[in-house]
Amino acid sequence: MQTTIKFNHTISAIISLTFVIISSLLLSACGDLSYKRGASYQDLDKDKLACAASIPPSKPVAHINEKEAAKNTDEVIKQCLQARGWAVQNLGESHMLSGLLFTLPSSTKDASTEKAHHVTPNTNDLSAGQLNTSEMDKKAAEPTKSEVFDDDPYQVFKINSWWKSGSTANALKTDINRCVGKLCEAHKPSSSYQTATRGLIMCMQEEGWRAWRQPVSQN
Repeated sequence: MQTTIKFNHTISAIISLTFVIISSLLLSACGDLSYKRGASYQDLDKDKLACAASIPPSKPVAHINEKEAAKNTDEVIKQCLQARGWAVQNLGESHMLSGLLFTLPSSTKDASTEKAHHVTPNTNDLSAGQLNTSEMDKKAAEPTKSEVFDDDPYQVFKINSWWKSGSTANALKTDINRCVGKLCEAHKPSSSYQTATRGLIMCMQEEGWRAWRQPVSQN
């Protein structure tokens, strides 16, 4: 089964330029993502057929079962596609998935609800050691800068591109404008759509879009 996904990425203020990235669910149960800038579904299919045809026939090996043989063949095809300029990422590997799909930092609890109530101590009744301990506890209870701003809807993130199955650059522009309209002008991204606020990312997720960032290189 093959699934074609168009990843739309505008370069500069001209939105007509997009990236077309092809998603293929062939090489494993969880699926591999094959993409090549400017390529089409037909290009991917053609290259896969050529790669498969280039594999010389091999004699059956007693200690290798059908599943292992198929896996070896898939790996050869994968390497062949990479040699032809395709980038292939295994979506079944969590570390690869986290490198492909943009994930917002985990939310923290409202710092104001976590801040403990303190009673100002009577310094006349405390020794120097007790006073220092109290001050340390008070300082520890105060929210740090990261705790306060982790949930900031205006926090800006760098985005490589946006994707939505079967969508277009015009649809991307329309949905972004819709989200900015729901939020406010402060959430308007850069002209190349390479930056986005937390609020905009969350709104776009509700519209069915996912943010894409530079894939993790395979060693």
